[in-house]
Amino acid sequence: FKAPIRWGIASAGLISSDFVNAIDISPYKADHEVVAVAARSQAKAEEFAKTFGIKKAYVGYERLAEDPDIDVVYVGTINIAHLDNCLMLINAGKSVLCEKPMGMNVKETKQVLEAAQAKNVFVMEAMWTRCNPLQLKIQEDIKNGVIGDVMQANVTFGGKMAADRIVKKDLGGGSLLVVGIYAIYVLQMAFGDEVPEKIIATGNKSSEGVDHSVSAILQYKNGKMGCFSLSTQIALANEAHIFGTDGQIKVGIPMWAPSHINIKGKELKINLPESKIKFNFLNSAALAFEAEHVRECLCNGLKQSYLVPHSITLTVAEIMENIRKQLGVEYPQDK
Repeated sequence: FKAPIRWGIASAGLISSDFVNAIDISPYKADHEVVAVAARSQAKAEEFAKTFGIKKAYVGYERLAEDPDIDVVYVGTINIAHLDNCLMLINAGKSVLCEKPMGMNVKETKQVLEAAQAKNVFVMEAMWTRCNPLQLKIQEDIKNGVIGDVMQANVTFGGKMAADRIVKKDLGGGSLLVVGIYAIYVLQMAFGDEVPEKIIATGNKSSEGVDHSVSAILQYKNGKMGCFSLSTQIALANEAHIFGTDGQIKVGIPMWAPSHINIKGKELKINLPESKIKFNFLNSAALAFEAEHVRECLCNGLKQSYLVPHSITLTVAEIMENIRKQLGVEYPQDK
């Protein structure tokens, strides 16, 4: 692959809009070209294409798979559609950046990763948190022992969320799959991506049977512990704190896409570019770091990301499935 990398966008929803908008206003814009968008209706696809000056507007995601001018597809569809969308694109030989969670469960996640390996194409779970320069700085400082040995960490992610994709079971809703995945990725980063030895979780379910609040403790080796709390009903602090034997790190709001952090009392900031088109989510300009990371991977011939490798995607899926079992949350896809 050579720059500019040619993107197709699967879904004309809110996160897809932010993703394209982030690329458009980023310093990396010249190395990326969004050539097509596909939606479930022609009107939605055309409106999205017009907003962002995209040449092709398709109905149906299979049109992206058939388009020879596309190198990589960003999948921004609802959770339950990720498996089918990814498999179709992978089988057509397209590289894929799939919104989190990659699958509804471990089984689906494995299917996507195994298909990508069999077809020898690049696939990555879109965990943009892991591509943020401030998160990379935290990771580096932890590795270099700047705060000593990390012994504890805590993360919160909560807000009033009423969208169908978040609260409806048949759309793959639930606090864990929708926002908990970020908290788990941050804890995993704090503890060097070790697999937790023990997980204790509790939570509350809606009448639909999906979790709307969850608290969990992840026990790692040598007495290290991470904990997180989630809610789709009330606002939480939405920060992360990482505690070592020789200092602490605070990740400011929003911890999944921070623009400011504090390492041992020292503030670090990044300035995100402003946009004329309103973003739908907080600090979405940081999605450009993820797009640029994908370009770098593709131009270097990599089949998986070194920031979000397949092994970590799978570990996080396993942690979420473990927690769901403790909560008694089951989706049709688990059958």
